[in-house]
Amino acid sequence: MSKTLQQIYFLILFSPVLLTGQNLNFRNLNTFTVDFPHGIVSPQPLGDLNNDGVPELITSYMGSDSLYLIYLDENLEMSQMKPIDLNTIYTNDTSSNWKNNFRILGDLDNDGISEVVVSNPQINSGEVCILFLNHNGEVKDYNIIDPYAGDMPFYSELSSADYFGQGIFPIGDIDNDNVPDIIIVGWSEMTCDSMSYNHQITYDEFSDTIYKVSENCILKNDSALPVLFIVKLNSDGSVKSYHSLIENVASYWVDVFGNVTMYEEYPLSPISIHNIGDVDGNGAIDLFIIEEKNEFDYYDEGWHVLFFNEDYTVKSKVYQASKPFGMWLRPREYYENFTVIPDLNMDGVREVLLSDPVGQIGNSIDYEAKLNIAYFDTTGELDKLEVLLKDSIVDWENNTYQSFLFGLSITHLGDINSDGFSEVLVLSRGFTEALVFDNVLSIISIYPDSCSGIDCVWPGEANLDGVVNTKDILQIGSVFNQTSDKKRVMATTEWVEQSCQDWELNKFNVNAKHSDSDGNGVIDFSDSEVIKKNYSKVSFKMDENISTDPSGPPLFISSKKDTVSQSDSIVYDIYFGDSEMPVENLFGMSIKLQHEIAEVFGSDNLANFNGSWLGVENEDMIAVEIPLEDGIDIGISRIDQTNRSGEGFLFSVKFLSPGNLEGVQTDFNLRITDLLIISFEGDTIIPNIVYTDPVIVFNKKEPGLNTLEKNLLIYPNPSSGVLNIESRLQLDEIRIVDLSGRSIYEKKNPSRYEVMNISDFQKGLYVLEFQSGDLVAYKQVFMN
Repeated sequence: MSKTLQQIYFLILFSPVLLTGQNLNFRNLNTFTVDFPHGIVSPQPLGDLNNDGVPELITSYMGSDSLYLIYLDENLEMSQMKPIDLNTIYTNDTSSNWKNNFRILGDLDNDGISEVVVSNPQINSGEVCILFLNHNGEVKDYNIIDPYAGDMPFYSELSSADYFGQGIFPIGDIDNDNVPDIIIVGWSEMTCDSMSYNHQITYDEFSDTIYKVSENCILKNDSALPVLFIVKLNSDGSVKSYHSLIENVASYWVDVFGNVTMYEEYPLSPISIHNIGDVDGNGAIDLFIIEEKNEFDYYDEGWHVLFFNEDYTVKSKVYQASKPFGMWLRPREYYENFTVIPDLNMDGVREVLLSDPVGQIGNSIDYEAKLNIAYFDTTGELDKLEVLLKDSIVDWENNTYQSFLFGLSITHLGDINSDGFSEVLVLSRGFTEALVFDNVLSIISIYPDSCSGIDCVWPGEANLDGVVNTKDILQIGSVFNQTSDKKRVMATTEWVEQSCQDWELNKFNVNAKHSDSDGNGVIDFSDSEVIKKNYSKVSFKMDENISTDPSGPPLFISSKKDTVSQSDSIVYDIYFGDSEMPVENLFGMSIKLQHEIAEVFGSDNLANFNGSWLGVENEDMIAVEIPLEDGIDIGISRIDQTNRSGEGFLFSVKFLSPGNLEGVQTDFNLRITDLLIISFEGDTIIPNIVYTDPVIVFNKKEPGLNTLEKNLLIYPNPSSGVLNIESRLQLDEIRIVDLSGRSIYEKKNPSRYEVMNISDFQKGLYVLEFQSGDLVAYKQVFMN
């Protein structure tokens, strides 16, 4: 059977996993060229150096002695290109292309700017350099990792070797110290002293080992082994710790009947490594690897997924050949033709986007270039493949360049246009009608199908009332723990409309898909976090006319203290129901509490649900607090689809007075401005709302202030026999003494409103002594 027929057979055999994108769309946002004398090297996003909301790119070209920053404007056009001169670091470097091996490492020193790692395997025995940049894109500092220097030499347990840093691959923060880490590829038992810089790259095989290095070097070192150094870094770029890994992998032969046979085992020599996330869920990252392969081995193309244990020893590995799926993966030294993108189908495993610049069927070349989205399951096996032909990209025809090699390199950019979805950067070789060849960069957006009306899901807007607030918590609680395989494609929690098929369940006349705020197919506590995120992004209504029922269960808004000082906490307890009128069939409550004291605006507003009779937070009750400028919005709901009856404490709220009160004192009144109380059946419970007296906020630093004295009112004075006493503070004791100092009247724990009959007192002047906590005040009263 010819190879062409074999390939057609494979396409039929594997057709269940070969799909065209039904829910994904690709749009060309912009295409521009970069004027370099030679081919551009894999461009990568560095981050937003100039704070204009658009990330800068870093790249180089073959044979260059510099890196280059590309600045993009708001229209994603190249506005500036700036060189980063590295000759000051290696003044004696005579190699011509070592800077081509570079990667964006991540932010080591927490200054908001990602560091860049470059390697030169041809200096000495090989070195890796970490560059620290400033906001101007200039090198402010650097650290060189020498495999034979420092407190932690790399070859203490391996035979010495040259060509350290042949590959450098950032892998994220694997030890949770907020410092990104890296894999450095080196060798064991290989010396390359006679190797020239302008060597001819060849493929050769020794001792069942296939790898690509200098011909002169490999002929002298047939026992050389590629080594992966997994390196944990410090924030200054120095080595914190490392361990070495020499891993054997296998190649497989797939015959025309789909039978898979292992035919060779050899040490892994990667040309590209990406962190694919924690695929198997054991707490350690896993890696997607494409390696250097024999150019003439038809089936020996594909990828490996390496699974790690928590100590980053290899747990298991999976190999997948690419040819049976119609992909021609040709690894290139200067390009990255795959990139890891966010989880599109919300199965917990990130997807991989692979470019196929020149397709191949048998011995014939197919110039219908394409992108492939590979979906993997938790075992590392390919679950499905979506194929995107270049000409199906929306607005692709708007660019003036014809791509000759579309997808030489591809890089994930993140969401650079703030639409909630990802963009990728695609490098191609292009030519104009005048056949002038250029380096062509295209920024392509990936986004799901559009929707309209109630078919759309707005993250956090669970009850379809047009507003994200704590009422949505009640909707989430009503369908808590429900699941569906109808997940949103490219789900995001950003405030954008997203398409999703209806779930099987409706509650309160709303489909359950709207409660799946994060789009992962499960309604759980994480969905309530989206309400917090999107609360401030939408308008919320202020309902000043709260329904009350004098015969309904009492809802008490009760202050714990009647006075507070500057910077003290103002605490209210919320009680619902009492012994005379308990609450029946309560499922959830949404309540917004606000005040009008501008001096307390912006305080730290918190809620506490410990001891609530409705349930236990994060066990059988979901509770969300949304701090507002002038109050707090709270939603609580059962999550077991059952009502509860009871009385007493529901939760408390705390407001911290910020200490900037201008006046001596002010009244703090907390009022309900929005309220919804429901049963699981959807019935509304209307309470009898009971407020306590306002809290008095005063400033202790006011000189000579007697706060108790200023909050007492005594009338009439002079009195003919009846004396009215009003206190805005809770009193502990009232005493009346005559001018001789003799106590003639005393009352413990009086109310704030007292009416005293002093008609039996003789005419004259009396002194009233009031005590409230540590405060004491005196008032003179004249008896007619």
